[in-house]
Amino acid sequence: MSNIVHFVPKVGVSAKDNLAEFIECCRSQLTVFGDTLPFDSNVWDVSSTIELKATTHRTRLKFSTMDSSSRSEWVPMASPFLSFAKAYLRYRQALSPVKGFGERLGALRVLDYVLQGLHPSELNGEHLNRAVNVLRERYSPAMAYNTSRQLETIVGFMADHQLLHHAFIWRTPLVSRLDKRVRVGAEFDRHRIEKMPSPAAFNALGTIFSMASEPVDVLVSSVAALLCAAPNRINEILLLPEQCEVTGSDTSGQSIYGLRWWPAKGSEPMIKWVLPSMTDVVKDAIAKLRALSAPGRKIAAWYEAHPGQLYLPESLEHLRHREWLTLAELAEVLSEESAFKPHQFCTSYKVPTELRKSSDQNNLTSHVQFKDIEQTLLSLLPTGFPWVNKELRLRFSQALFVLNRNQLTPHKSTYRSIIHPVMHGDIGSRFGRILNRSIFEKFGFREDDGSPIQLHTHQFRHYLNTLAQMSGLSQMDIAKWSGRKDVRQNSAYDHLSDRDVMALARETARTSQKGFSVLGRIRPDTLIRRDEFARLKVPTAHTTEYGYCIHDFAMLPCHLHQDCLNCDEQICVKGDEAETQALRRFRDETRRLLAEATLAEADCEYGANKWVAYQRRTLARIDQLCAILEDPNVPVGAVIMSAAVAPASRLEQALEQRKNLSETKPERD
Repeated sequence: MSNIVHFVPKVGVSAKDNLAEFIECCRSQLTVFGDTLPFDSNVWDVSSTIELKATTHRTRLKFSTMDSSSRSEWVPMASPFLSFAKAYLRYRQALSPVKGFGERLGALRVLDYVLQGLHPSELNGEHLNRAVNVLRERYSPAMAYNTSRQLETIVGFMADHQLLHHAFIWRTPLVSRLDKRVRVGAEFDRHRIEKMPSPAAFNALGTIFSMASEPVDVLVSSVAALLCAAPNRINEILLLPEQCEVTGSDTSGQSIYGLRWWPAKGSEPMIKWVLPSMTDVVKDAIAKLRALSAPGRKIAAWYEAHPGQLYLPESLEHLRHREWLTLAELAEVLSEESAFKPHQFCTSYKVPTELRKSSDQNNLTSHVQFKDIEQTLLSLLPTGFPWVNKELRLRFSQALFVLNRNQLTPHKSTYRSIIHPVMHGDIGSRFGRILNRSIFEKFGFREDDGSPIQLHTHQFRHYLNTLAQMSGLSQMDIAKWSGRKDVRQNSAYDHLSDRDVMALARETARTSQKGFSVLGRIRPDTLIRRDEFARLKVPTAHTTEYGYCIHDFAMLPCHLHQDCLNCDEQICVKGDEAETQALRRFRDETRRLLAEATLAEADCEYGANKWVAYQRRTLARIDQLCAILEDPNVPVGAVIMSAAVAPASRLEQALEQRKNLSETKPERD
């Protein structure tokens, strides 16, 4: 376990001296990334300390300049900033561990760029403003914003630990790419399209799933089916055990089907029940994957039972006790395919060969020792064998996604004795990210405009979350279905447009059993009376902190200035935990304001009596609303709308002000 050492700056010494002490502390006392970490090296391989799920990529931290980071011949950061960057990255990992270092390294590279060789302690606001301009020019809006937030963290850390000559507070002027509350406009539509699969992609995947026969096509289309069944992360799917299916009964006695699930980001293990409409598809996909991975599990089980020995099929067991093998026999050991080239294998893996006479021939031919082949092939077993994931206690012999090495690569021969876990890249590259490997191109599918279909595995998660939002599923249920610990994370996957919100509000208005007040009383008739239409008031809708506002801004601006809970155009929906929590916080704040207004009224402050009346009215309305939301008899998804609210019009407010002025105006003699 890594030890954590808190750096305490010395009082009365310069920022340069404190920074030198900080660097030495991180170099010699911290063991984050391993106690043998080569601190002075400009590349750190931290793969052994960072466990990434469903990927074989090594994690290397490269302390290069911003301009050369993507080049093969890169340049390290300038000293002395280089030493600070290494120390900060190591110290920060101890306090706030992450598995992806792109944004932290990106922020350090930008600082190195703007400092231009100056000592890190000389950092000031001008440097940071230049850094922001660089981010605007070179990064996407989202990446620029995230990197600038890392800059905020670095500056705050340096100021708190007396590593700056002149400490200061700096906040990024950048904003996130898209305000999640804004659900209209071309930018929102582009963002929504980017986050979700296209209709052409869905149509193509359905056809490919039914037509697939080659292993790679069966694998990719079956994974797509699982991604369509629930908002899953790809690494969660690739870590499914072979025995993952569960059957049960619901409260009405109907049979239900689900999968055992281990969420990737901290949520508790669960069973994800599959919608009845997708049950047969998921069962079919699991059956295909189970058959595809059966040989790999068999080999893994043999290796687990015979550690240190090479797996051989029964037809080749007689070779186990041979000291020397001919290259023809080696080819049989390595692969069933006749195209396999044993000479190339020996050259690639530096297996020594020797010219010897075969037992049935007099001429000399190349031979290899069985022990050399055994040692070489055993070294090619996956890292961490027999565990696919030790944290989940998942062995290769139990995994649903384990194949023979090269089984997915048609132009390479498949190894018959070496296994390989299916990784994220094996799937993602075939969703169109790499055109010559695209499953869509292979089957002749393209977008409606003729462009290539390109998918990302996370797009299915965004799509299903948005469908859940459209269907009125509660935020708690969406978070649980998605395997999240925090319902606040739902917002990043909610891509409901203004049109969707309007449709939801109108549909709710037509469903009497889901509503209260005016909305709930409108009959689901095709034609309604004019006065009922006037009371319906749903020409448009937008989100608020507490639900939806159905005020038509095309007719009149809001005259309450966000006093939403005293408005008859505010709609709340039971089951939205984030909005319910916001309402409870507002109730606590209103109670505090009422207490203050009551004290002011007791002190005879002018106008305090009106604030007391207003806060009492507001608090009573909040209490009534919370009582409905917390009532177990009120179904989840119910729409609550304030009734008998008649806010003063502009004219009434003006008359009230004139009356007050006339009362306070002094009489003339």
